[in-house]
Amino acid sequence: ASYSTNNGTNWSSTITFPGATTSADKNFSATDDQPGSAYYGRCYTVYTEFGGANVNRIVSTYSDDGGVTWSAVIPVSPVPSAGHHHQGCDITVDVYGFVRVVWANCITNGQNSTEDSLGWAESGNGGTSWSDQSNHKVNMNGIRTSDLLVTSSSVIRANGFPRIAGDK
Repeated sequence: ASYSTNNGTNWSSTITFPGATTSADKNFSATDDQPGSAYYGRCYTVYTEFGGANVNRIVSTYSDDGGVTWSAVIPVSPVPSAGHHHQGCDITVDVYGFVRVVWANCITNGQNSTEDSLGWAESGNGGTSWSDQSNHKVNMNGIRTSDLLVTSSSVIRANGFPRIAGDK
């Protein structure tokens, strides 16, 4: 991550999340923008960890100082079932400060790892722990492919990674 103190004109050096590996993939971030929340101003980032102790899982980290420092990463998603990995996560914070994360529970079969079901977790304590964790919250049949159009110079990829938004 990086942060800016002048509205994006300049950026800090890259900060590595404590406990992250170099195999992080497809991160998303959100900020608790609810003044009545106990975690008002907290920034969250979630991503897939393809290495280390949390391999093939969604992990999270948070910052209380605008991105200057970050918490150690913790797992959001449960351990994947055999032949699966978690990827394509998204995050939202609701009006009460609850953090919710969705992800694709993918059948691992290379670049065409089909999204098999929707994963879900939520946190009511500022991302310090996660509850209601499920790899199979809703069944789905994704469209992931890396070969919609393959020529000598181009490849078109597609995925059905989920998105989430909260009604503010």
